[in-house]
Amino acid sequence: MPGPFGDWLICAITSQLQHGIEGWYETISPADSDFISSGLKAQSLIRIGKLATVEAIVLEGILGKISENRLKNIIKKISDYLQKQTE
Repeated sequence: MPGPFGDWLICAITSQLQHGIEGWYETISPADSDFISSGLKAQSLIRIGKLATVEAIVLEGILGKISENRLKNIIKKISDYLQKQTE
């Protein structure tokens, strides 16, 4: 996050696929090119509706990384949703 505080914007990730919301949550599966680099062990949902801001000090490390395209898609979904709320 911007500013001198070192905060991070994070979102929930779960392997509980029944929590998925069509067209909103991002699914990442073993067939995806960025699955191995994600560090996940099973098909999972990136629950972009469950965001939090945390101080860097509470983060223990990096599990993995998703592709730049996936990250851009997630950011676009959030941005489009917030934009729609102000119209």
